[in-house]
Amino acid sequence: MPRDVPTQSLPHDTIENMRALNRIVTRASGVLNRTVLNSDLSLSEMRVIYELGLQDWAARALAQQLGLDEGYLSRILKRFADRGWLERRPSPEDGRVALLSLTAKGAECLEEFENIARSNVAESLAALPMAEQPALDRAIARLRLALGDKTLRLDDVTFRDMEIGDLGWMTQRHGELYRIENAYDQSFEILVAEILIAFLKTRDPARERAIIPVCNGLSLGSVFCVQGPAPDTAQLRLFGLEPSLRGRGLGRRMMEEWLRFARGAGYKRATLWTHESHAAAGRLYAAAGFEITGTEATRNFGQDVVVQQWEMTL
Repeated sequence: MPRDVPTQSLPHDTIENMRALNRIVTRASGVLNRTVLNSDLSLSEMRVIYELGLQDWAARALAQQLGLDEGYLSRILKRFADRGWLERRPSPEDGRVALLSLTAKGAECLEEFENIARSNVAESLAALPMAEQPALDRAIARLRLALGDKTLRLDDVTFRDMEIGDLGWMTQRHGELYRIENAYDQSFEILVAEILIAFLKTRDPARERAIIPVCNGLSLGSVFCVQGPAPDTAQLRLFGLEPSLRGRGLGRRMMEEWLRFARGAGYKRATLWTHESHAAAGRLYAAAGFEITGTEATRNFGQDVVVQQWEMTL
């Protein structure tokens, strides 16, 4: 797993692409109209009712979530209350704080708005060729992850094996992240492709598996369990997680899923190699029970590195 690096200035092309995307999305979703979804709600009001449909909120926290002025939000909430859409109850943690939620009437209105929104999107994409749909889905998924979409609830994450299209995505994403975060050259991307191709060609499904966390159809990372240097030894490979999701416990869950599969497949020992600079991944390995059994200073992927060998008894 690549190490964290400081945020850098965005390239001009990234800024212009984002601006172009905003223009396309606002046109396709109809938010350039004075009101939204055939209602008398503004875009800000629609965002507020949507967030209230996801969970209960304290007013201040909701204002921070949406980047709204608290006074402006207060006027929106009063309008919702006047319509019978909003209810307040004391927070169980602090009775001085009111938690806001939708009434049954408010939830019914939100569902109506959601159905209209889905119809609008379906209509705007009706002419999209079927062959373009996978590419669009991947692009939207990448954008949601990159921008830290807070509707991605990690409690809903499931794990799947490799599917068609994963070979290219994993090769590209590992290559990109390790170039940005570790300055690795293209030989690392070549190694990733070779590992994946060998896995797909020769794998034993009973003893080898890709573990890919997925949420709302979005692929969030990967870790592989493959046959190691001995028949009773599993090897952990290609462990990676999207940067916007690190530090939220998903890496630990991926490790738990990997150990569950390895033990279920009958392996008695496990091994992996990584580089000393990948300290966050090292902490996960140590917490799972791995121990460093050897180190070697060498040069890999255009960089001077210290290779670590880790092993554990399953």
